[in-house]
Amino acid sequence: MRRATMGILLAAAALALPIAGCGDRGANPWPGGDEVVMRAYDVPDGVDVEEVRKVIARSLTRGDTSFGGVATYPNGTLVVTAPESVQSGVAAVIAEIGKKGASAGKALPAPFAVRYWVLLARPTGGETKVAGVLRDDSEAKTAIDAITGSQGPMEFALVERARLESVLGREASLRGRRLQIQQRVVGASGDAAVAQISVAVIGSQGKQHGLETWTRLDPGKVVVLGQAAYNAAGSVLPPGWRDADDVTVYFVLASERE
Repeated sequence: MRRATMGILLAAAALALPIAGCGDRGANPWPGGDEVVMRAYDVPDGVDVEEVRKVIARSLTRGDTSFGGVATYPNGTLVVTAPESVQSGVAAVIAEIGKKGASAGKALPAPFAVRYWVLLARPTGGETKVAGVLRDDSEAKTAIDAITGSQGPMEFALVERARLESVLGREASLRGRRLQIQQRVVGASGDAAVAQISVAVIGSQGKQHGLETWTRLDPGKVVVLGQAAYNAAGSVLPPGWRDADDVTVYFVLASERE
């Protein structure tokens, strides 16, 4: 209900930008011939800054003519380049969004925490073997049980595990020793959410294995996002795996809502 209400608010607020019906300005595309200025705005917490950016960007365009530009930054700041007369409309829109959020009396959204595991596995033909670092990891064990249930006994090693938090509508990124992760929670209902996820394994030759997907985050649920044949060239492999040609890489995640 919150997202639907906010969508209506943004659509209505966009009409407040003073560029509609600007008429024929001749050679000068800027309304009223105003000097172009740059302004930075803080988008209220809990509001999808990218949604605000898109609404304002559409309002700054009429046909093939652009009346300004708008960009977002990782800290949630919105930067608008436009005439002063347009800036006043942008400020009014964002102020209205802020007032609506305050009048609702809702607490700031709790962040979503996502834990990642990238596992290597190869068939053993006998019993399943798990690297020592994974033996006391109950969530990793859940993923391993699911994998061996369909693939049969395997030996598992850990590339890296990581944890990353982000709030609704904001992107977060992390660079570890061997992993590069980006996540953006784009929608939520209760404690569940939908997120855009990108995970890359970094080897000596740069990015070698990766996964990009949209997925549902359900707190406490372990998900095997995907798998692929592992290219050993330039990659880090456990001792004794150097000559293996049947290694698979698995991307696993689990989420929690704080």
